[in-house]
Amino acid sequence: MRLTFMVLLLSLSTVSSAGDMSQCSSISDYDQRQMCRAQASRQVSECGFIQNRDLRYLCSAQVGNRKSECDFIQNSNLRTTCQATAR
Repeated sequence: MRLTFMVLLLSLSTVSSAGDMSQCSSISDYDQRQMCRAQASRQVSECGFIQNRDLRYLCSAQVGNRKSECDFIQNSNLRTTCQATAR
């Protein structure tokens, strides 16, 4: 799961428009699919649908340009990833 998420996280950096949202529907994991949709639409409100607390903060940090949200992530590896990828 962690490796899958890290691969997805890296691939999300290339999601740039609502037209790219169609690729999100093929992602089977609910939270990862919601993360993809938030990245594609650039809408922070989409992050609210993510069930995993840490992923919700990661999404908010990346989509909403809120790097301070990374501080609330409990998983140290995910926090480090957030701090490296959030603006």
